[in-house]
Amino acid sequence: MRKISADWIFPVTSSPVENGVIVIDDEGRILQISERKNFDEAELETHHGIICPGFINSHCHLELSYMIGRFREHSGLPEFLLQILRTRNDEMAGVQEAMYSADAEMFSQGIAGVGDISNLSTSFGQKKNSKLRYHTFVECNGVNPAQAEFFYCRAKEVFVKAQQAGLSASITPHAPYSLSDELFERIFSSLPNEISPLSFHNQETEEENKLYRGESNGFDSLYKELNVPSTGHRRASTSLKANLKFFPADTKTLLVHNTATSADDIEFAMHSHPDLFWCFCPNANLYIENKLPDYSFWKNYPDKICIGTDSYASNHQLSILEEMKTIQFHSQISLQQLIQWSTLNGAKFFGWEDLGSLEKGKKPGLNLISEVDRGSMRLAKNSSVERLA
Repeated sequence: MRKISADWIFPVTSSPVENGVIVIDDEGRILQISERKNFDEAELETHHGIICPGFINSHCHLELSYMIGRFREHSGLPEFLLQILRTRNDEMAGVQEAMYSADAEMFSQGIAGVGDISNLSTSFGQKKNSKLRYHTFVECNGVNPAQAEFFYCRAKEVFVKAQQAGLSASITPHAPYSLSDELFERIFSSLPNEISPLSFHNQETEEENKLYRGESNGFDSLYKELNVPSTGHRRASTSLKANLKFFPADTKTLLVHNTATSADDIEFAMHSHPDLFWCFCPNANLYIENKLPDYSFWKNYPDKICIGTDSYASNHQLSILEEMKTIQFHSQISLQQLIQWSTLNGAKFFGWEDLGSLEKGKKPGLNLISEVDRGSMRLAKNSSVERLA
């Protein structure tokens, strides 16, 4: 049994406890949350900072970990995608070592669970043996309408391998610009246990909105170089409005990035699809587009927001705390709200009821966030996280 105290404990589902104490058993299960005055100081492990639950990284690409440092920053999404496609079939030396290191880094950075994108089965061995909990989104993409069945079956093969490895997994569409109408429809005609929950790259760039308005856009050159048909025939004022119609209204769906999403888009989407969640990956947005979402647009939906790191192809680290810093430095979002986005909301999306909050009987992991400004209760550039349990 351990009795761990800090300046503040943030349970997430209840008010922060100043000079709090959290008691856990030898397996890390929470037995009690109380105040320091109720204990003998000699029996406490005392820390300076904030104790919160283990983080949920709601969007990652573990299989791309070997691509660290390969792509130039601020290239824009269409060019970034071309760089990925040009190099992905290169000899993938060091793939397993890179995934092992990335997984270990996430553990050391206080991450407890990961929503991870897979196009291949290369990461399944690492996930199966990881200390982290994973849900695998098997991505399906393809813009040639005549090959919709082929593209779906290719993803289904990866999905079956995930099941055989004992992994939680679902087949999911990749992004608006990478799927034909026929492939969308094929994905959503499959069995419910194969499609829920869903993940979808959404409005990562304004070029995506231009595509569906019929304006000149950066994806035109991508389609031309790949010699594939455009998906721009699905016309609407924004990408989200052109593509959300394919998604079942009663299925949990995580929209990722949302850099060019407007307040009007959000209200439109939440009205028709109340089970939508929204995931921010700010450091990847800066890496690729050098732009960020306007976080204030989501003020009416604080329970529906998650945070992810994206991959090493588009980030310098896999740290949820660093994502939280970037959001806080570019918004007025409170630290308490950021902790909820980074813990409880992701756990709710994935159905991980034992993670995401500090409550009696749960085993969510314990993170100590240090170097927090106690006056403003805001993160600083040198704020760090340490896994305590």
